[in-house]
Amino acid sequence: MSESEKVEIYDVTPRDGAQGAGINFILDDTIKIIKSDDERGIHGVEAGFPGSNNDHNAVFEALRNEKLEFVSYAAFGMTRRKGKSVEHDEGLQTLLDSCAPWVTIVGKSSRMHIEQVLKTTTDTNRAMIEESLEYLRKSGKFSRVLYDAEHFFDGFADDPTLALSTLEAAVKGGADTLVLCDTNGGSFPEEITRAVTEVRKAFGHILLGIHVHNDGDMATANTLAAVEAGARHVQGTWNGYGERAGNADLFSVIPNLKRRGYEVPDTSNFTAFSREIDEMARQPRFHRRSFVGKYAFAHKGGMHVAALNRHRRAYEFIDPNTVGNESSIVGSKLSGIGNVVNIVTHAQAIDEETRERILNDKSLQNKILRAMEDHDSNGAAVEAAPATLELLALRAIDAFKPKITEVKNPTVHDELGGLTEATIKVLINGCEEPQHIVAEGDGQIDALSKALLKAMRSQYPKLAEFRLTDYEVHKLPGPGGTG
Repeated sequence: MSESEKVEIYDVTPRDGAQGAGINFILDDTIKIIKSDDERGIHGVEAGFPGSNNDHNAVFEALRNEKLEFVSYAAFGMTRRKGKSVEHDEGLQTLLDSCAPWVTIVGKSSRMHIEQVLKTTTDTNRAMIEESLEYLRKSGKFSRVLYDAEHFFDGFADDPTLALSTLEAAVKGGADTLVLCDTNGGSFPEEITRAVTEVRKAFGHILLGIHVHNDGDMATANTLAAVEAGARHVQGTWNGYGERAGNADLFSVIPNLKRRGYEVPDTSNFTAFSREIDEMARQPRFHRRSFVGKYAFAHKGGMHVAALNRHRRAYEFIDPNTVGNESSIVGSKLSGIGNVVNIVTHAQAIDEETRERILNDKSLQNKILRAMEDHDSNGAAVEAAPATLELLALRAIDAFKPKITEVKNPTVHDELGGLTEATIKVLINGCEEPQHIVAEGDGQIDALSKALLKAMRSQYPKLAEFRLTDYEVHKLPGPGGTG
């Protein structure tokens, strides 16, 4: 593969991703992300902003003792401050002390930001960029010096000559990578293409990069547009975490680059890694996330499922296995016979004899389909509960043989400010003597769950490992939603 088809991936999750509202990576999480990047063949990772806070300082201290095989970690910082020399700028000194192999410096590209935010002149801004990069380059401490051109696309739209002059200052200072940033996330792909094309004409000998935010929901499209126009360094975050609406999501960007024929890191375990990132960020899963979401390859409509049963590409644009995901067929009132066949074929609760009987009998399939439709119409959405669907199918054809029989309705006793007590009386596997079980829990569902597991544990020892991790209550509209 030619060099022109290789794209360098640079993960900014530890710094930029952590700036998203509600995101807080502890030290162990950040190190785990960096080590995971190393294992996955990611080229660079922005480990943090040393000197900005104690947490980021701790990351660089910890990295001194880590042996990374592939990824290079970068220290992020700003140009020298206005009115200070590079030798006396504390931020630059902290970067020199970080022991990071790479360094990334951010500077202003927009007249508005230079004059209204920095409160300085364009000449001074260019000097700040050039002198800072030259100082870091000449230190000999960094194998790579990257320049993040903040607000570049907004600045280029307002004053192309000024925006390009800031890049010229960065190149004079010794930057080996120019990263063009859509910091406000409002650019369109054609604007990205136009600007990157002009930058490439002016600085064709320098590696160009792209860093975009997702405020206009264009982050993936804008990243791809930049690469098509000549950028070969791509920045983003895992799961798209970042300020406001987030950054370009590497779980979408990398597979799409692969589809376009570029050489990128392996994607085969992306789905599991996406779950790990959510867990480290203490964030709920977004099941509709492209490529790696639970529903990314889930099929519900009867016509779609019927077509999929004939050809896997009928409603799937890639093989889910290429990103570590899988197809799933869900059942609902929108289902057709194809959904029933697929659910029964893969059901774990249906024995082989019953399975064959259903698959060879259209009348049984129709009974199951009607039961699914009725269940869904009554407000019980079970499409995300495959085991419940399997039991529903068995009930529909009178093949359900319960292992547990209630002798009397369970009772629950709530004490204000205390634990909830649940009492159940059940027969397990047809035993003559019912079990009378009392259990305490944090709320009614937890107490009932513990009581039932306690009753079944003697005959099903593996249930000792089961825990209720979460449950969800959906309020129904109208008077039925409050009872």
